[in-house]
Amino acid sequence: MNKTFNNKTVIISFAIGLLLLLGCEDKEWPTDPPDLTRPEVSSTTPEDGSIMNPTNQPITVTFTEEMNLATISELTEITDGHGNIVSGSWSGSAGVYEFTPQSPFSKLSFYEVTMKGAFSSEGEWLGPGVRDNNGNSLEYETSFSFSTEGNYGNSTFFLGTGNDNGGILAYVQNLKLSELEGFSGEGVQTPAINPAGTELFVASSDDNKVYVIDVASHMLTNEISLPDGIEGPRTLSVSPNGAEVWVACRGSMDLAVINASIKQVDAVISLAEYAEDVHSIAINHAGTRAYITTNWDQGVIVVDMQNRSVLEYIEGVATVESTVELAVTPDDSKIIVFLAWGRRRNCNH
Repeated sequence: MNKTFNNKTVIISFAIGLLLLLGCEDKEWPTDPPDLTRPEVSSTTPEDGSIMNPTNQPITVTFTEEMNLATISELTEITDGHGNIVSGSWSGSAGVYEFTPQSPFSKLSFYEVTMKGAFSSEGEWLGPGVRDNNGNSLEYETSFSFSTEGNYGNSTFFLGTGNDNGGILAYVQNLKLSELEGFSGEGVQTPAINPAGTELFVASSDDNKVYVIDVASHMLTNEISLPDGIEGPRTLSVSPNGAEVWVACRGSMDLAVINASIKQVDAVISLAEYAEDVHSIAINHAGTRAYITTNWDQGVIVVDMQNRSVLEYIEGVATVESTVELAVTPDDSKIIVFLAWGRRRNCNH
């Protein structure tokens, strides 16, 4: 029996066949997801915080991937220590980019490099920052700073570092750091030089000693052991006439007075009834009074140096903060007390 098909049936059949035919053809589908990884700065030259860098050395920034050079040029700011913009040009490829200033960097100068990111440190959207070739910005602003070479003079200064893992005593001369030989103490707290500039006294909290260093030779010359029961020397100060070294001992809440000529402790003053902690000590310019901050006890102890006795305890120097460092004005009329949370307070005395 003959069958007839209308035009609609033919069109539908043809369309189905065409779809089946197209479905059999080979297709190229994407195999990799789009790049959404944000670039990062992996290294810089000069390094952040470095000093004595050559004035003719360009700035080099290395990223974790290829970057869009135009965005580096547009969104990177280089300033000197006065906030002035440093002019120059960027070049580079393959993740390594170099800034060459129009003229060499100045000697004995500070510089800061700031690259814009997409977000502030609080997470606020700032707009596109320095970007890679796929449009991904640095997530946060990136900055680093450095200083240039020059003649800083030949003055020597000493420094000590102390913590639970030990400590070192070192000196810096012409910006070269050298560790003092012969020093074996740990928990280094405070170095202080006598008025003549010949001897350095160092409190070492972990082994309850005060070390004496010859300033000219940078060599250890003496070790002063504190009496039994006098522990944790934290800070010290040399009297204006150089005759005595006063040591605030945090472990036992005492003041130890050292005769600087014979290198022996000849007096101990107890502070335990006034506070539970001591932090720093300062002596007035007349050499008559010593002031000791009491840290979390929020006060200052005043000591008569001649009679070697406590004159008074100044309370209420701080309310919430703790009393830490202090200094005496040149006319001895005031002591300036620095509090732990970044404030200071003047005390008439």
